[in-house]
Amino acid sequence: LAGLAVILSGVILNFNVLLTNNAFDILFWTLAAYILIVILKDDRPRLWFALGLIAGVALQNKYSIAFYLAALGVGLVLSPARKRLLSAWPWAGAGAALLVFLPNLVWQVRHGLPFIELNRNAVLHKNIVLSPFEFLASQVMEAAPPNFLIILAGLFFLLIAPELKPVRALGWAYLVLLALFAFSGGKTYYTAPVYPDMLAAGALVLERFSLKPGLRRLRPAAIVLLIATAGPGVPFALPVLPVEKFVAYSRFLGATPVPAERQALGSLPQHYADQFGWEEMARSVARVYRNSPEADRKECVIFTQNYGEASAVNFFGRRHGLPPAVCGHNNYWLSGPGEKSGSIIIVGGDAEDYGDHYSDVIEVARIDAGYAMLYERNLPVFVCRRPKLPIRDVWPRVKQYI
Repeated sequence: LAGLAVILSGVILNFNVLLTNNAFDILFWTLAAYILIVILKDDRPRLWFALGLIAGVALQNKYSIAFYLAALGVGLVLSPARKRLLSAWPWAGAGAALLVFLPNLVWQVRHGLPFIELNRNAVLHKNIVLSPFEFLASQVMEAAPPNFLIILAGLFFLLIAPELKPVRALGWAYLVLLALFAFSGGKTYYTAPVYPDMLAAGALVLERFSLKPGLRRLRPAAIVLLIATAGPGVPFALPVLPVEKFVAYSRFLGATPVPAERQALGSLPQHYADQFGWEEMARSVARVYRNSPEADRKECVIFTQNYGEASAVNFFGRRHGLPPAVCGHNNYWLSGPGEKSGSIIIVGGDAEDYGDHYSDVIEVARIDAGYAMLYERNLPVFVCRRPKLPIRDVWPRVKQYI
């Protein structure tokens, strides 16, 4: 039941479609919880060091595990396991985590802590901030409704069952995480990596309950019920349907895409829409590049509005012989504009803005992809010549951490 519940959790399914930090986040959080359970149940204090190493590697993957570690710390203080913190081993584990994470931390400090600036801008300008009640309500759909009931059962069991007293910290940690993200404007999926722990605890509840005389049939019934209720949500997380059939299926169920960011959606949710339009973009830029005079191509710069567009040009543009794209978005801005300083091909934006920096600004193409995000459709492509300033002088103004 625990394994099936994890598999049918929509947000976890979706995380593992794409190669992003989120997929590994689930692995690291679950592994950290497992090691902590072994430490607490079997009294193996030396494993604190292993937990610290896992935490350090997890921090290199994504900083969000810091919130989970903090929540576990609060859980330990609130549970009978607080006496474990008096040993030197937990602090040795913390030292190991810091040592592994230290190069990343040093990089952040040397670059002015961009992570803090990025998150502040995301809350202020990009993410849709939910009220605490809306955030809690969203957890039902993120996990899938039947899974959320299993999670609640697991939480209740962790907090009151005598046999789980040694690992009660996990129940408190879940509550702390919910409160932390609900009141800080966190995205709804931020709690997803803790689902495997809570689903395992909830499955344990049903297992114990079904041991009573005459109740063993609850086990196959629970499996069938879970598949029947959570199964219809799979196409929203896993691209098992052709896009046209998915749109029809979504409309049949009356499931309107709900934005997580302050961007209008078309007929697809953002995690699907963001997978369209990139090859078309690279091909359009390549046509503009090939049609430019040879003298322009030699010193040509390709500039895009965000890292998705820059990555599309850099990935798909290889086969077209395009030079690397530059961008002011997040880490692309830190990489700088490169050494070229001639004409520039710009994807998106407004011709009037570019007139401040270039004497000749000409729109030469339009890029469109029907299922892409609305702001990625009908994008203009400009060729700008005769720069008024070197691109390196303009570069500080194009920075956008968001």
